[in-house]
Amino acid sequence: MFRVIVGFALAPLVGVLVSSTVVGAASGDLRSGWWVLPMAGVIIAYPSALLFGVPGYLVVRRFLNLKWWHAALAGLLCSLPAWLALAYPFTGAYFERRWLLDLTLDGMAGIVAGVVFWLVVRDARSNPALQGTRGKAAVP
Repeated sequence: MFRVIVGFALAPLVGVLVSSTVVGAASGDLRSGWWVLPMAGVIIAYPSALLFGVPGYLVVRRFLNLKWWHAALAGLLCSLPAWLALAYPFTGAYFERRWLLDLTLDGMAGIVAGVVFWLVVRDARSNPALQGTRGKAAVP
């Protein structure tokens, strides 16, 4: 249960930070307004993760073994409120040029958040490659 709480606390933040870094790099300016995109993203990401992510996790956990692509798809669906915010009829040249890029980056933030959630929540015992062999004596 602790991993799930940490996953829901960490995943939206990492997704937003990755997405805002890519937006800053794409626009060519990483310094001015560096805090605006993450703050705006966090305002949407955490409520979205609670509204869509928690029920989605509970359904997937109950019926399926959580795979990375389940988490990525759920993260993409959790970016739906950001997509709806972009669908608002903004006017101006900025919104006409950047809405497709912003839509893509919001989806990317959701996918990254889902994969980060999966990395935090996954159980090492279910994956033999992640299990250590420490403590087992080698038989000659």
